[in-house]
Amino acid sequence: MSSNVDFLKAYFDEVWADTQAGYPMKAAETYLSDDFQNIDKDGNVLSDKAAYLGMGSLLLASFKDMKFMYTDLRPDGDDVIVK
Repeated sequence: MSSNVDFLKAYFDEVWADTQAGYPMKAAETYLSDDFQNIDKDGNVLSDKAAYLGMGSLLLASFKDMKFMYTDLRPDGDDVIVK
């Protein structure tokens, strides 16, 4: 991968492909580190890896045609800001 943005785009593409194949969040388990944290715009931790995977699995199982969409991905140091 050439950048963190490219990595995140590949992650979203693989999660979607796995979901369509009937394996929601399979790629996420591989991509996300054990110390993964989902944070909000102010840096507050919203969830750890287990909670993120659990919520994602429940959402994708409940809403069969749901797809995570992003309109902007931009680098911010080592982080990627997703809108």
